[in-house]
Amino acid sequence: MIERLQRAKSFPRLAAAAVLLLVGAIAVGLYYLRSQWGERLTRKDIVIDRKLESPNGSMLLIDYRFDLGAVGYSATREVVVPVQQVEAELTPFRLPEKYDANGWEADNTLTVEVDLLECVLKDWDCSQTSDAFRGTRLNIRLMDETAGKQRETELDLASPDRKLRLLAYRYPSNDRSNLGPIQISILRPGEPIPKFGNYYIASGSGDGVLGARWSGSSSIVLLTNSRQRYLLEYPESFRRSSVNIMHSVEIDDRLHGYHWISKNPGSVAIH
Repeated sequence: MIERLQRAKSFPRLAAAAVLLLVGAIAVGLYYLRSQWGERLTRKDIVIDRKLESPNGSMLLIDYRFDLGAVGYSATREVVVPVQQVEAELTPFRLPEKYDANGWEADNTLTVEVDLLECVLKDWDCSQTSDAFRGTRLNIRLMDETAGKQRETELDLASPDRKLRLLAYRYPSNDRSNLGPIQISILRPGEPIPKFGNYYIASGSGDGVLGARWSGSSSIVLLTNSRQRYLLEYPESFRRSSVNIMHSVEIDDRLHGYHWISKNPGSVAIH
């Protein structure tokens, strides 16, 4: 009888201990699951490419991406985060897309680079020379891939009514190891040639447009091949020209490579 009473008295204690163990296990499980959500350095699939501490030790610049298995990797993220918040959700600390972090300076400012061509393509305002991001001062360095290069004209063709001209050009490197993206501008007589095309600017993956011709006084045909046709589907490559010109696309698999056909002897003429 006494033994039964003792067992009865110990049962609540055992039950309470079991509940505490269960609650603890659930808490640990939830903490682990939370650590694998969102943009956190605790995720098992994270790959950290760069981790730089500011000179005063209060901030971290981190470049990271996620391993997506057979698909490859996600796009790289750059964050500037206080050291004490490094294990938090990192999305709020991600640098704006137009900035590419270079590194910390001795005064705890961060130098970032801005690609001028990308600013043009995406209609970003890149006129600032400095900025601030979540309390960190940014020194902005503007990168212009055309600097010091001579413009090379691929095609200069008047419209049928002679009121417009189609100009295709690029900025090759001095050793011609990099021809640079093709750019197309539609200009009125006497209008200055803009540094960057006002109608079309090719992506870094290829020219996309391999030739062009007028099909009317306010319409043009853009020539491409099957391999580069997809590059014409990037909406940011087509700019809002001051002249309203329609275009159509013609696929010609006799066109090869990244050179315009005016540069390829034996290719079909476009003039």
